[in-house]
Amino acid sequence: DFRKATRIVRTPLRLPVKPNHVLVKIISAGVNASDVNFSSGRYFGGKTSDVASRLPFDAGFEAVGIIAAVGDSVSDLKVGMPCGFMTFGGYAE
Repeated sequence: DFRKATRIVRTPLRLPVKPNHVLVKIISAGVNASDVNFSSGRYFGGKTSDVASRLPFDAGFEAVGIIAAVGDSVSDLKVGMPCGFMTFGGYAE
């Protein structure tokens, strides 16, 4: 049950942004089947100990948003640009 396996945890933003990173204001994040399967223990053989060793886990494998800040070494992306990504943490800050 994805709803039971997840919770919202509020944390302060990590500012300033690291040199090669960008901060994205998330507009929309999908619930991927992998999010549901991971949180239900269907991955890693379904053993509670195997899943627990990989938690907590930043759910959200896909998201779209607007770039809110860029690190010092980022030159090809600018604040205000729309973006989309597919990686862990689509529900994160």
